[in-house]
Amino acid sequence: MSAFMMISTVREGAEMNTLFFVMAGGAGTRFWPLSTKNMPKQFLCLFDGKSLLEMTLNRISRHFDRNDIYILTRESYINHITNNYSIPPEHILGEKYPRDTSASVAIAVYYSLKIAQDPVCVILPSDHIIETPLDFYNDLARIFEDLNCRDGIFTLGIKPSYPATGYGYLELEGQSGQNQLCRVVSFREKPDLSKASAYIESGNFLWNSGIFIFRAQTMAKYIEEFLPTHLKIRDAFESSDYYSKLGEVLYSLPRISIDYAVMEKLQNIYTLPASFAWNDMGGWLSLAGYLQGDKNGNYFNNSIHLLDAKNNIAYSEDRDEDIVLVGVNDLVVVRADRKTLVIHKDHMEDMKKITELFN
Repeated sequence: MSAFMMISTVREGAEMNTLFFVMAGGAGTRFWPLSTKNMPKQFLCLFDGKSLLEMTLNRISRHFDRNDIYILTRESYINHITNNYSIPPEHILGEKYPRDTSASVAIAVYYSLKIAQDPVCVILPSDHIIETPLDFYNDLARIFEDLNCRDGIFTLGIKPSYPATGYGYLELEGQSGQNQLCRVVSFREKPDLSKASAYIESGNFLWNSGIFIFRAQTMAKYIEEFLPTHLKIRDAFESSDYYSKLGEVLYSLPRISIDYAVMEKLQNIYTLPASFAWNDMGGWLSLAGYLQGDKNGNYFNNSIHLLDAKNNIAYSEDRDEDIVLVGVNDLVVVRADRKTLVIHKDHMEDMKKITELFN
């Protein structure tokens, strides 16, 4: 049963300081064929028997009340989350028709305003690895302090370590300093290599982590101004038949990210350069650092035989399976679910096209 069917069990108007909303509805296409539509990457136990979602929940609950954590996900994932994670059913917000992050954020905003006066909302993805949770907590505390005296939307930015073309960038008003909040001049979506290199050379760009912090009323105001179509989500929560109403509403909404719909249009966005070690597990290339490796830049999870092969990633779901790579470089080779993926690293952006053939 989803949260929308059980929302009446939550105290109306309860005072809460901070609510965490973990986005865990992605299909995980970039980890195909290991990740599937029915079992996406956030549920796969790739890290010492823990899933990315479990690691995210543990990171938050280490310093915050677990009762203040909610999960934004697809309706079809509710049973899996209920059965495998210590999250009450009323804290799982299932979307019948996923409509990208703008709908997820709007659901979080109007849900939080239904159960609390004007809480601080923290929106964060479920597929990040943060290796120093205490630093993550301290960075959030720094932003919470500023929320008491400044109105706006806050983000955690990541200092770029290379000219990545798969991340969005935050352009800062001036060069950032550690533990120093900066105003964001603009959001720059995934650039080509030359632009990414120029961003890094300028010294006033950070990667967009996708972690947003704001007061619920503040974001509600911006949704009303810049995304009026999503006021239907507010109206659904005000209805006595909110669960079925929300399903109808989501079906009618456009797919659009919160970055495009709202963030790019705002003047009062602030970011704090993250002090923690961060990795976005966006696909197979991101997993390499968590696998075994050799001196030739090959990474693998089980028995592998290599001859004149460099900079490859090899992964097999079957731990007893042997993989042999001869005379090849820069490949990703994956065996899972009776499917085999062989793809050059330069073509990883084509993963979505590949997975569409199997859905």
